[in-house]
Amino acid sequence: MDSYIHIGKSYLEHLPADDTQEAQTRLCSRIRIGNHETVLWFGVGAEQETALSIGRADAFVMALLPAAMRQSLDIVCDDPMSLRLHHQLMHDLVPAITYNGDMFHMIRINAEVSSEKISSTGVTATGFSGGVDSLYSVCMHGSDSLFPVTHLAVFNSGVFEGKKYRLEFLKACKNCGRFADENGLETIYVDSNLYELLDENYIQVATYRLLACALSVQGMVSVYLLSSAFYITDFALTQDHAACYDPLTVSSACTETLQFYLSGVHVNRIEKLKALTHWPPAHRWLHPCAYGESGAVNCGRCKKCMWDLAALYAFGELDQFRAVFNIDDYLKNLPQRLGFVLSYDQDPFCRDVVRLLRDKGTEIPPAAYKCAEMFRKARHLQESKS
Repeated sequence: MDSYIHIGKSYLEHLPADDTQEAQTRLCSRIRIGNHETVLWFGVGAEQETALSIGRADAFVMALLPAAMRQSLDIVCDDPMSLRLHHQLMHDLVPAITYNGDMFHMIRINAEVSSEKISSTGVTATGFSGGVDSLYSVCMHGSDSLFPVTHLAVFNSGVFEGKKYRLEFLKACKNCGRFADENGLETIYVDSNLYELLDENYIQVATYRLLACALSVQGMVSVYLLSSAFYITDFALTQDHAACYDPLTVSSACTETLQFYLSGVHVNRIEKLKALTHWPPAHRWLHPCAYGESGAVNCGRCKKCMWDLAALYAFGELDQFRAVFNIDDYLKNLPQRLGFVLSYDQDPFCRDVVRLLRDKGTEIPPAAYKCAEMFRKARHLQESKS
């Protein structure tokens, strides 16, 4: 059995339109891991076929890198890699992330390298989900910024899970298209079979997969802004959460053609929310919800909704977001909602929100503290049973 991952030459596959989607062109490669052979692909609308990075192994290497490090398998490529990417992975990212922990291991990437730029239309793109980090990137990279965003991206990288994951991806694309039309922007959607092919903990590999999707369309994108989920001081070389070391991964993924930048890493979530209160599109499109589908009203009760509602309450800006939150329900149940946030005193986001409430002198009902204690006891009881 081969003790490496083999990435075959890339090729294009054309799929006609059907009842579920429009015509699609896929960038494909036959992948062999041990005795198992399959095809990994990245797909775009047929009209954007020239965006696909045919003849480069970059996207496939980035997508398979965590699996290779986890299984201690070298990677062998039939197509060349971008020289800059190969050097940065081998000399920066792989040594750094394998040093701290025993989940990932040192590997080699055996591929010819090329310093030749890929012909690209040169657009600047960022991912769109409607979340705080995503909207902040769009807000801060308008026409007067150093890197004005022209295209919004949705990547089917594995964040959409379950039997209906492809349907959820298509819903997210439709929602992104509506926002783009309203705000004079273009779109690019990258489908893939990453979720089907790689059985991995998404939190541990999310950044690799997002960067892989962007690398698959170097014929179109020359600057990609990855929205940071964490503040720069939260940087950590932990193998359990890929976003914790995004500054390293993003800088290591650049090629001669495509430059990656981390957006919003210099501010925390509270500061991002504050900026969004002054940006009218956010009042209609903010969607941090962990459960509600794209474009739907936020549930208001999941942890992410609770963080943001408490911050908006502290800022006195709840009314501006009535289009995306049930504000009346929130205020009616204010002690329980604030109590939930107060109860997570070990969570950094919740600590920031509680500090904001106190710094602003925002009224916290006494009943909220009683609710917080009830939430703590309930979690403790549940954890003891498990």
